[in-house]
Amino acid sequence: MTKRIGKIIKVSGPVVDVAFEGESAVVNEALHVKIGKETLTLEVAFETGDNQVKALALGSTDGLIRGMEVEATGSPIKVPVGNQTLGKIFNVLGEPIDKSRIDQKDKTLSYKPIHKSAPPLTSQQTKAEMLETGKPMPSVIESRELFKVTYRAKF
Repeated sequence: MTKRIGKIIKVSGPVVDVAFEGESAVVNEALHVKIGKETLTLEVAFETGDNQVKALALGSTDGLIRGMEVEATGSPIKVPVGNQTLGKIFNVLGEPIDKSRIDQKDKTLSYKPIHKSAPPLTSQQTKAEMLETGKPMPSVIESRELFKVTYRAKF
């Protein structure tokens, strides 16, 4: 597969317009832009036609200028899933933000796209079951009491 390279034509806050010479990127595809030593990830939000797309920057757009090269990755943004990820905190790009490390050689670790279709209704459970939030019960009760006080105060 050949690299698809585009050029930035407009930057409006977190929205970046990118034009491609040949085939354009598709919706939800990840794009990468080099800003010095850093790589900024963009996600295609929609196609505007004429091989142009509007993408959302998943970081600061400081330093982006018209004419910069953008590389289409050919895949959506993917995050790690598996037993190693339990109890860890990740950003939307799947990078750990709690200073923990992930063993890339572990066979139970896999990467999945952040966009996924909803499961069919036939595979969903209809019985009542306990919802585990990880939040201690006293704090749930306190927030409920606070809600009651706030709700009553409005009327």
